[in-house]
Amino acid sequence: MKVIFSDIDGVLDDCNSFDKKMARFELLGKDDTKFKEIDESKIELLASICKELGANLVFCSYWKIFYDRETKKSRFELLQNILDKLKESGLETIDFTPDSKVNDETYHHDKSYDIFEYLKQHPEVESYCVIGDIKDELDLHNDNLIVTSWDYDGHGNGGIQPFHKEEIGRILNRHK
Repeated sequence: MKVIFSDIDGVLDDCNSFDKKMARFELLGKDDTKFKEIDESKIELLASICKELGANLVFCSYWKIFYDRETKKSRFELLQNILDKLKESGLETIDFTPDSKVNDETYHHDKSYDIFEYLKQHPEVESYCVIGDIKDELDLHNDNLIVTSWDYDGHGNGGIQPFHKEEIGRILNRHK
C-alpha cells in the first residue's frame, strides 16, 4: 500500500487563501461557523495525485483534533468541507495519523512521530511520501518529504502544485 501523508495548512492552502479566510473571519464578526474559504483547486489536485499514483491519503495535521474516527466526520465545518470535497473528487480512503506514544505517554504535537506510529500500526504500507510546509515538523522523514511553500508569490506557487506530482511519484515508487 502507498500512502501520502499530508498536512493541511500550507498544502491545501497558502498565505493568500489564508488571508482571504482571515478577512472573511473578521468581516463575519469572528463567527467561525461561516469560516469556509478553502482552495478547492488544491484539494482537487491532491485527490487526483492520490488517485493517479494509487495512494491512500492520511492527514498528518493538528486538525485531527476535530475529526471523529468512528463517524469519519469533523465537528469543524471547514475540515468537513475539505473531507467532502475530497470524496466528491473520488478519493474514498482518507485517514488521520494517530497520536504518537513515546515512553507510554501520548503526544499530540509531533507530526513526525505520529507518522511513525501510523506506519507501526499499518505494516502493509510499502512506501510513503510526506507533504508539508514546515520542514522542522517533519524532518525525521527527509528522504520522503516534499516541502511546499506557505508563501504565495503572486504566481500561484503556494501550497501543493502540479509540479509536485512527479517528485511524489518518485518517492512512492521507492520502498520504505
